[in-house]
Amino acid sequence: MSFLSSFSEILDFNLVLVLVLVFVLVWTLDLTSPGSVPVIHNRETELNQFLLKTCPLLSQPYVAPLWGRSGHVQTWLYALIGRFGAPSPKGEELLMRLSNGSTASFKLFIPSAPHRPTGHDACVSADDLTVALCPGFCNHSEQRYVRSFVDFALGQGLRCAVLNLLGAPPNIALTTPRVFSYGCTQGFGAMVQTLKTRFPRTRLVLVGFSLGGNVVCKYLGEDRTHQDRVLCGLSVCQGYSASRSGPS
Repeated sequence: MSFLSSFSEILDFNLVLVLVLVFVLVWTLDLTSPGSVPVIHNRETELNQFLLKTCPLLSQPYVAPLWGRSGHVQTWLYALIGRFGAPSPKGEELLMRLSNGSTASFKLFIPSAPHRPTGHDACVSADDLTVALCPGFCNHSEQRYVRSFVDFALGQGLRCAVLNLLGAPPNIALTTPRVFSYGCTQGFGAMVQTLKTRFPRTRLVLVGFSLGGNVVCKYLGEDRTHQDRVLCGLSVCQGYSASRSGPS
């Protein structure tokens, strides 16, 4: 009887310990957090109202899957496993010699089928949309998230150009003793100007991820001429302050 009593006590203790650990995990990983409606700060302009009306996803709550409710878990899984089955679209590598002697580069991707506009997008020529992308910190066109984004955009019939941050690509040697910075838009500007020259009828959508968001916002605000033939600029997960990131 004493053995059965001891075993029962151990079992009860282990059960309580497991329940406590489960509670701690659920609490620390926010597994029970409900989806929340995003807070949108915008001016009451015709364009903003049009975007909110035609993109209802912007005002709907996002309910993440169980494993995606904690940023720590997402970071841990991505660090250990990475992105599964990232596509590898083929593009043309282009080099640009900048005024300070640096050799910048970007990769140009051409879709197999032209973009087919619908609705309000019909005012834009079907084969004349280019996405100019600036990736995140120390990234380039071969990063998995960049390849996934480009592959999706190509599937929509959009031409894509991805800047390789100076010093990031392992196959392109530095020609000056400097690498990319948060405040320098020279390489991105050279890519945009090359696209405008190579495709004189194109309209541009500028996209920046993380550090690239700083570069895109700063580039658009530096000079009003930088906004010529630009439909819009998108900053995704931008970090730091674009206004304090330093002069070019």
